[in-house]
Amino acid sequence: MNLQYYLKQLFKRQKNRLTQSHRFNTVIENQYPESTLLSEEGCHQKGLISDGQIPVTLLAGVCIRFHLIPSEPLITGLRLRFGTYCRINQCHITVQLNEFTHRLNARQLIDNQSTDILFPTP
Repeated sequence: MNLQYYLKQLFKRQKNRLTQSHRFNTVIENQYPESTLLSEEGCHQKGLISDGQIPVTLLAGVCIRFHLIPSEPLITGLRLRFGTYCRINQCHITVQLNEFTHRLNARQLIDNQSTDILFPTP
């Protein structure tokens, strides 16, 4: 079975547990943040273009849910670009991919800079 097809089907079947929580008032599913899947040595995957660039205000109760389809069999991480609008945000950002969850302290983000989230090695 094609890996890309399998992942598409998996994403369709599996609901994101974060968006099912009552703590989120707003769920954004039709827009993509600027993101890139990372492959070996932290390089972005070939043939995968960061096609999103939406400004999302960091507010409590907002969840952005989106799907990325890898072009290579090994994914070592995710690169996200954040716009803080030159503010120091007093919040935490939770990134979830299947069973992997990572929390970021938004105070450490730099405006318009990318942040790498590396997945644990098997």
